[in-house]
Amino acid sequence: MLTYLALLHSRAAVQPLFGQLADIYGRRWVTMVIVGFFTLGSGIAGGAANGTMLIAGRAIQGIGSGGIYIIIDVIVSDLVPLRERGNYMAVILVVYTVGMALGPWVGGAIIATTTWRWVFYINLPVGPKTIRASHS
Repeated sequence: MLTYLALLHSRAAVQPLFGQLADIYGRRWVTMVIVGFFTLGSGIAGGAANGTMLIAGRAIQGIGSGGIYIIIDVIVSDLVPLRERGNYMAVILVVYTVGMALGPWVGGAIIATTTWRWVFYINLPVGPKTIRASHS
């Protein structure tokens, strides 16, 4: 329960900050930092030796998660005209909904066949590839 609260609190706290940083430094660099936070938090949580380290990892992962939520909204707002923006956001929210519905099932399957650590480790190869793709 504490790990989830750490994720939620850090997610909510950083959203205005990342929105402002995206205005100041640009979308690309802030997106790479956000993905870096999420990936770092996943690695720390997956390799946690105790509960405190797991909570710290989830808090760092929450910083990245909150940034991902806000940067998607910022990028859609930049690229899509106001008249069409609702349709684009609807598609993004459908993807969120499918992820929220299937996430516990997929996580349960991962835990049933491996250990709980792989729920976090599964994010590690994706993060550097995403940063590399957004850098080019």
